[in-house]
Amino acid sequence: MTDKILAFTKRLDLFLLLNEKLAKQGFTVMNVADSDGLFSSLNQHQADVVVIDSEVQRHLSDLLADMRAVFMGPIMVVSQQANHDELLAYFKLQVDDYLVSPVDAAELALRLKQRLWAYRQGRPKAALTDTPQAGSRPQTIKLLDHGLVVDLTHFRVLRAGNDLGLTPKEFKLFVYLIKHPGQVLSRDQILDRIWGYDDADFTFTRIVDMHISHLRDKIEVDPRHPALIKTVRGFGYVCELPEKLDYQT
Repeated sequence: MTDKILAFTKRLDLFLLLNEKLAKQGFTVMNVADSDGLFSSLNQHQADVVVIDSEVQRHLSDLLADMRAVFMGPIMVVSQQANHDELLAYFKLQVDDYLVSPVDAAELALRLKQRLWAYRQGRPKAALTDTPQAGSRPQTIKLLDHGLVVDLTHFRVLRAGNDLGLTPKEFKLFVYLIKHPGQVLSRDQILDRIWGYDDADFTFTRIVDMHISHLRDKIEVDPRHPALIKTVRGFGYVCELPEKLDYQT
């Protein structure tokens, strides 16, 4: 199966170059020219890697923050000229690589393969690291009062046998919350545990709010009146579980 690269650029010459050079390295290259097309492709899991042309829009930082909230894969930015402040800002937003045009095709292909390899090495450990140690790791957690089954093997949450379609970050966030029932978790705590940000500002904390909102839409029977994940104003969020977690292997 070939790896799919989503090139986010309005420059036809850049897309054609990427398509020509990377196709020879076994990649499939697709192109989107606006943010709607970008997020539509990401939501449909149509990309393994995203390569972004820094010229695609003026304020790229907001876009990158929103992207990282929904895409668990390598993100690479290609800039027309080196900019150290830009580089630092992008890496703080969890961009994996920053390249300056013109980009050597062979180097780019190797960087892409390395980033994909690194992500895939870590993927089996991504969902949960603090499950009880009782011989083997539990394969499911059942929240009987809410009719939910958390499948730790396939990183999904089910209700009545139906996959609720959580993204990797939503899944990891949900597991973190249910593993700390009754504990008020601040946005900073959640950012540090789920995203690895230890120096958060408003741009980052709103990622938590956005993810909580999307998570409620998928797991709550009535998202407007959540019974599972509740807001503690001025502090953060708390997961209320009246029942004891049912671990099954």
